Amino acid sequence: MKKFMKSLLLLMVFLLVFSTSAFAKSENAKPFLVALGDSIPYGYNLGQTNASPSQEAFPYLMGKEADLRVRNLGVPGATTEDLLDALKNDQKYRQAVRHSDYITLNIGNNDLLRALGRAAEESENDEKKFEYLLQKYINESGVFTNLQQIIMEIERLTDSPVIIYNIYNPFDKNDFKERELHVIAERILPGLNVINRMAIQFR
Repeated sequence: MKKFMKSLLLLMVFLLVFSTSAFAKSENAKPFLVALGDSIPYGYNLGQTNASPSQEAFPYLMGKEADLRVRNLGVPGATTEDLLDALKNDQKYRQAVRHSDYITLNIGNNDLLRALGRAAEESENDEKKFEYLLQKYINESGVFTNLQQIIMEIERLTDSPVIIYNIYNPFDKNDFKERELHVIAERILPGLNVINRMAIQFR
């Protein structure tokens, strides 16, 4: 009887170890999605706190839908310059991209936001001056050159497909203080996104 119980116990331990190992292997075998960008992939203000990326952010929703592991490297406030620097110098980013199966890229919104803010502040309600300053600050931000270099750096690290999202309108049309900027952004964003796509296509 003791021999039987000992054999049964060993069998149970074996099955437990085997099943745990198999489960871990199954989890690790899932395709790996890496989300790069700013507060949009981070899911800023979608959770109870902003201490970590929200599970309601779109990369996690994609992961649930497609049964993917997700590494969310979105950073609220990040610009194209910030992300480019991280991809070149931060091993956390470089290793994540190297091991990715899919990548989402949502960046450039804060570059535009800063350019719009500076132009609006300095133009003193002069529309022609505003448009001149806006173009000036967008060019100075290096957003399109940075985006080209971001794509090139990703391609040096992996051959995973990259999903690139358009620059969105960061201003709230229902907010009195932001309404005018929302209208301006709506006017210029289609052209900026065309340039954005061309910059990527001809990198």
